[in-house]
Amino acid sequence: MGQHGMGVIVHEGQGHLLNTAERKFHINNVLSHVEHFLGEELPSFKGETIKAEFVEDEYFNTWKYKIKKKLGRQTQPYLSMKEVNDLVLKEILFRYRNHNYSFNVATDLKSITFCIQL
Repeated sequence: MGQHGMGVIVHEGQGHLLNTAERKFHINNVLSHVEHFLGEELPSFKGETIKAEFVEDEYFNTWKYKIKKKLGRQTQPYLSMKEVNDLVLKEILFRYRNHNYSFNVATDLKSITFCIQL
């Protein structure tokens, strides 16, 4: 099994490497976008430093979206930022716990920044 402890402790000098991400992504809280990034794109980058910013889409809080959802009309499925947070943390726990990474939730809870050295 791959569960030898809780993860590898990263040396203090490696933390600065996360500030120099080679690839940067901006992902809205659309279910398909989040799942695609975490399940397909992120695992494909080996040996690179990735910075992903998950943000709450403006449309997510509009009356139009809320009314369409209440009426059962077809609309793009969105995740709350808590659900995005939970998915990212799950990926870290199951796949990336031994990597050099940082994870930050904005104080207004509207964005999550995830940097990882793969």
